[in-house]
Amino acid sequence: MSGIASGFLNVVGGGGSLITLPLLTLLGMDLGVANGTNRIAILMQNITAVRSFYKDKVLPVKLSLLCAIPATIGSIVGTYVVVSMPQILLKKIVGALLLVMAFFIVAKPSMWSGQKKERLNVPLIVLAFFGIGFYGGFIQAGVGFFFVFFTAVLLGLDLVRNNALKVLIILLYTPFSLMIFLFNGKVQPLAGIVLGVGSMIGAQLGAKFAVKKGVNWLRYILLATVVASGVSYLI
Repeated sequence: MSGIASGFLNVVGGGGSLITLPLLTLLGMDLGVANGTNRIAILMQNITAVRSFYKDKVLPVKLSLLCAIPATIGSIVGTYVVVSMPQILLKKIVGALLLVMAFFIVAKPSMWSGQKKERLNVPLIVLAFFGIGFYGGFIQAGVGFFFVFFTAVLLGLDLVRNNALKVLIILLYTPFSLMIFLFNGKVQPLAGIVLGVGSMIGAQLGAKFAVKKGVNWLRYILLATVVASGVSYLI
């Protein structure tokens, strides 16, 4: 059930790894191994989600591929950093950033409705997606929130296409991150596959929900998960 919930949340907004990481640590893994093992489920659920979004014709493929380049580079750097670095300070910073993001979801609802900017700030987009990839490679949990925030602000995508872009980019950078964790002995493959099967079911449900319910429903779910995740990082 935790895998299904994780896959659903990760596709419609983010924060699913905040369920799976504690579960894996309860099974006896240290946080570093749980962080690596969780990447198997992330990979599996995003394969399912990408296929579903593509079938529903809401996946901005070319834009996703372009944004995936700096994100993948960032994820490789972030993963190399995390395999030998404590995460406590970063969690506090991210928790604060998530709560700031929650403010914008409430105060600026038009930000999430897909109003295109006349000119795209390419250097800022590259920097933002490098940073998103870095965080995704570092810990992954909550990275979806940063995706939906920056793609709404910088690219002007509504939340449905926003989530579709997000899952394709994560699918593209996750194998690189997973391989680094594997080479450093921080993955338990069997546990990751079992978790991944449930997450694929949740991802399928989440992708269908996102397309069917549209922007407003996603905004409410995103707000709830952003607030809950931000508080969980800070306490």
